[in-house]
Amino acid sequence: MLRTRLILAFGALVVVALVQLGFTWWATRAATLQSKKSNVTAQLLTHYLDVGANKQRLKVWFAQKMLTGDTATADRDQLISQMRLSLAALDVALEQSERLRADNDQAATAAIELERGTVALLKNNFDALMGTLRRTTPLAADTEKSAAWRDAIDLFDRLEGRDMRLLLADAVYRQRIANESATAALASEISRIRDAALFLALLVVTFSVIATFFFIARIQRPISRVVERTQAFAHGDYAEVPTSTSKDEFGRLERALEAMRAQLVVARERDQSVQSALERLVAERTRALSESYEALMQVDARRRQFFADIGHEVRTPITVIRGEAELALRGTTLNESDYRDSFLRIIDASENLTQRSNELIELARSEFADHKPEHVLRPIALIFRRTVDQAMAIAMPRSIGLALVIDDHFETAIVSCDAPKLSQAIMIVLDNAIRYSPSHTTVCVRGSVDHDQAIMSVEDQGIGFTASDREQVFTRHFRGDRARALRADGMGLGLTIAHAIVASHGGEIYIDADRHVGARVVIKVPLHYESTNR
Repeated sequence: MLRTRLILAFGALVVVALVQLGFTWWATRAATLQSKKSNVTAQLLTHYLDVGANKQRLKVWFAQKMLTGDTATADRDQLISQMRLSLAALDVALEQSERLRADNDQAATAAIELERGTVALLKNNFDALMGTLRRTTPLAADTEKSAAWRDAIDLFDRLEGRDMRLLLADAVYRQRIANESATAALASEISRIRDAALFLALLVVTFSVIATFFFIARIQRPISRVVERTQAFAHGDYAEVPTSTSKDEFGRLERALEAMRAQLVVARERDQSVQSALERLVAERTRALSESYEALMQVDARRRQFFADIGHEVRTPITVIRGEAELALRGTTLNESDYRDSFLRIIDASENLTQRSNELIELARSEFADHKPEHVLRPIALIFRRTVDQAMAIAMPRSIGLALVIDDHFETAIVSCDAPKLSQAIMIVLDNAIRYSPSHTTVCVRGSVDHDQAIMSVEDQGIGFTASDREQVFTRHFRGDRARALRADGMGLGLTIAHAIVASHGGEIYIDADRHVGARVVIKVPLHYESTNR
């Protein structure tokens, strides 16, 4: 199994890494120990040399004191202090050497004991010198100088029958040899560590290279086969090929791909069957839709003709009725009051029918795509003012005031519009506001500009709209309960026509929902681009 081989390979790498880590720790410890030993021998050598040098300087000072008496006591004290420090440092170095000694190293133990005896003799010699040095006085004139000099030399160089010079020289020689040996041992240890580290590094590199090539060889071939199979699938080639019998992960993957290939072949055959059936169904649906479309076109043509016929058939008898009524009003056969009352009712009825026929015709025109109004650039304020002036004729008999408020930007705004149609939409809104407002109230009419739109609003104090009314108010033939209660003769076409006109201008018309009394209808149409850049 490939996974088992990978685990074994990585486990071997971990073991080698741990061995290398342990070797590094051991090598560092061994090198540190050898370095400390070399440092201790160097310290012993240095302090022995310092003791010998300072002792020689004291001997010179002592000779000058005896012969001339011209010496400084401070020089003596300084040399004594330096010797004392060197002897103390020798004790410290020997303690360090004792700590670094291996438990079973008899030779090292004997060497340390020898050095301790040497240091002890040096201390005794130093103590014997202290008293003599502090009592030193110049020689008298009658003193035998040669004998006195020999006594002084013996005091410095001999102790208990031993030559201190030879003792110190032997100690220096031993430490030189020991220092050279420690230095050589340190160099040898470092060389051995370097060789071992190089060997371990080569071992790790060799193992890594072998493992890498092994796994590349084991992985590349099955991966290549898998890639070839998937590329064949991508190009629609589902031909059966021999699969690997290996029990490793790639063998299982190849067998899974073969199972997927078999399922894809079955699914493709099923999809082809479904696609053929779907194409037949789509063809049938398309043919049915074409037939339905042709039927709808015929219905639409009949609908247009129907509305045109309504306009023609209704407008003609109305004109006749109105003409007959006017003639009757000019007649003298009947009682004038009777004629007048009768014909006034005929005129009112004919005007009502005329209004209804015109609304039906306008609605039919607004619903057909081939009705394209001609748009020209016009000042929106001019159209707005003229429409409001026309509405005054409707408002004054009902004792309703119109308050017009126009801002400066609206005065200069230009729109691309069909002026009569846009005026008609505004008039429909004004007419509704006047007809559904109580007498002695005011309808507020405002014109303003917001960014790239001209905004016209009509705000009355009439019956208003309910929430459900606002959702359907632009639907053809819809009239709210309040409107039907106030006026039963409406057809519910006015706002539908206004909505169609405003939409043909790329604008919008809506009922403001934030009203508790009356209604506020807002018309927005886009400004011409030159107007928006002002």
